[in-house]
Order: sequence, then structure tokens, then C-alpha cells
Amino acid sequence: AASDQVMDLTGKLEMAGPLSMQQEIAFSDEAFGYTVGPTWESPTLRAITAYRDVAEDFSTVSGAAGFQGERGVLLQADWRPIETWTFFFRQDVFKSQLYPNPAEPDALNSDMQFAADWAPQPQTQFTGTAGRHRAMGQLFPTDDLRASVALRQSFEVYPWLRNWVHKWTGIGRYDRVESRYRSRSRRGADAT
Repeated sequence: AASDQVMDLTGKLEMAGPLSMQQEIAFSDEAFGYTVGPTWESPTLRAITAYRDVAEDFSTVSGAAGFQGERGVLLQADWRPIETWTFFFRQDVFKSQLYPNPAEPDALNSDMQFAADWAPQPQTQFTGTAGRHRAMGQLFPTDDLRASVALRQSFEVYPWLRNWVHKWTGIGRYDRVESRYRSRSRRGADAT
């Protein structure tokens, strides 16, 4: 159910160099949740560590909140050593308090993901991902592996069509943009 009143307080404490501490505390009716953790941001690396504790009955004005009933730690890193390569890692370990597994009430859940992107040209990108979602502490335990490989290539299908549309309609050309709105009373005043 949605809450009638929700208050949220976020903050960021800049520390030495690229290190900062971020926190968020939120209250809804009589429940609360919070996240806190350090972040390292440099031109080639962004690493986040966040501890969260969100009450089982915490909700937002639109309904259930993300991470509702969870207590856990998130580790996440994006690394771009050179312009054409990007690596991503994410590990989330948490305990479900909302819908725990009655057969294993102390079991933890984990979600791990690795990804690598290679963009040899601006229009071409190869992506590989692998991950494991292990939810043994949930009401319906699951353990699954995921992997994917993708190739993305962007190109113009009909450049002549785009040029024709721009030429005859002015769409996409800012030098031909003009306002066509006038109120009725103004038009009537112009006519007299």
C-alpha cells in the first residue's frame, strides 16, 4: 500500500580527492529505510559500496519501495581503461526480511554480474555479460546463471529521406523554428 507521507533526506560528503560518502534516509508513515557508503570517482574508474536497510513496511507515495524488506551490501565498479573498452562488475548480497525462505531463514541472496564492452568504432559495439542470481533466502528459492553476447551496429538506412524531410518540413533545422501560437484575443486585435 502507498504511504500518505514520505520524507527523504540525501547527502554527499566530499572527502579526500575522488572519495566521497553518500547517504540517503527516507521515512514513510512509521517505517524507514537508509543507504550509506563510500564512492570513488576518477576519470577512468567509478566504484560504489553501499549498505542498505529498508524496513518491511516501508513504502513510497506510489506503492512498494525498491529494496523493500532488504538488508544488504552492494559493490559496483565501472572501469574504462581506454576509450574503446569498458568493464562493469556488480555484487549484491542481501537478506530478505519481507518474504524469507521458511526452510532457511538465515540464508542470504546474491546477485553478481560482469560485463565487458568493446567499441572499435563509434558505430560498432561488442558486449559480453555473465551473471549469477542466487536467491536462496527468498520465499521461492532460485539459482540461475545468465550469459549473453551482443553486437550492435548503427547506420543510416535512408539518409536521402532524412535530408528531404529536413528540406521540406524544417524538422530538425533550428533556423526554421517559429512559434505558431497566438491567443484568439491577440489575433482579433491584430485584425482590427
